[in-house]
Amino acid sequence: ARTARVVLRGRGRCFSLGAELGEFGTTRDPAEAHAIRMRSLPARALLGCAERLEVHVQGACIGAGLEIAAFARRIVAARNAWFQLPELAMGLL
Repeated sequence: ARTARVVLRGRGRCFSLGAELGEFGTTRDPAEAHAIRMRSLPARALLGCAERLEVHVQGACIGAGLEIAAFARRIVAARNAWFQLPELAMGLL
């Protein structure tokens, strides 16, 4: 039996602007911060359908949005799609 695919698209001018930056730095312990992030990672919810997931990206695909797209078996990017991980510049990764 063939399993249905899951298609994820953003609405509007961008796919995703990422996580709420105000949440970063709310704890001083890096291990605790990592544990919190691993539990609340938006892409984590997609683990069960990653093999069937197809993501269509238009405009900005930033931070957590990029993580979501990375879980997909297939990514379709529009001509205006661009990708960024601000966490790198913030020294969080």
